Amino acid sequence: MSSSPPIRVLIVTTPTSATMSLWRITKSLLPPETYIEWPIDKLLSTGLSLDDISKSNLPAQGLFMFNIPHLFNFNQKLDDIHFIFNLRDPRDLACNQYAWEFVHPVPHLTEDELSVRRESIRAEGIDQYVLRKDNRGSYEPLLKLYRHVKDFAPVFISSYAQLCVGTTDIIPRLAQYLGNEDSEAVNRLIAAEHPSALVNSNNWVGQRWAGSDVLPGRARVELKPETFAELTRRNADILESLSELDRADYRYFYS
Repeated sequence: MSSSPPIRVLIVTTPTSATMSLWRITKSLLPPETYIEWPIDKLLSTGLSLDDISKSNLPAQGLFMFNIPHLFNFNQKLDDIHFIFNLRDPRDLACNQYAWEFVHPVPHLTEDELSVRRESIRAEGIDQYVLRKDNRGSYEPLLKLYRHVKDFAPVFISSYAQLCVGTTDIIPRLAQYLGNEDSEAVNRLIAAEHPSALVNSNNWVGQRWAGSDVLPGRARVELKPETFAELTRRNADILESLSELDRADYRYFYS
């Protein structure tokens, strides 16, 4: 790296596919000695309540992942943080959540209880499932945080569409944002994280969790047209905001 890395890097995202890919890419672009942490997971492991977490400050240095945006504490020093905001179409996210229901572990349920739950969801079907899901609680605080910091802190916009469709573009731009000019490292990351490579990689969640996707737009083909239209209506303001934030070449994905 030709210049000093940012003191603090914070990825803010909704729970979604490609989060781990973005995490691996970012981590690889920073010095190997960089302190890394998922603050919410760490604080929960210490027994803190969610209310306590929402009042906690980030450490002074390192790379951090925040995948539950409404728990982020605005009342801390923010101007030295290099923010990475990761976007995902809420309609696609809802389809992911349906697929995850059948493969993700649910520790507080017994195997029999989990089997009953999954059969109930399968009988309900994807259209009814996504219509009763409300993910606004993930998107609204993410957008609020972006608007709060965009005028005084460094900001980089990532998205599921960019990571899947524009892998060869987003990784060099993120490297530049983080001050990494190692072109060989960038090329290695492009080869490792390109969707065509991930299908056969143990690092891709699809190898562990069936139903994961590798391209944006699954809601358009997995949902009935009327269901897709209803989700579009419910999330119109969020879709408009995501379209405005994402790069121009990717805005059509939010239509």
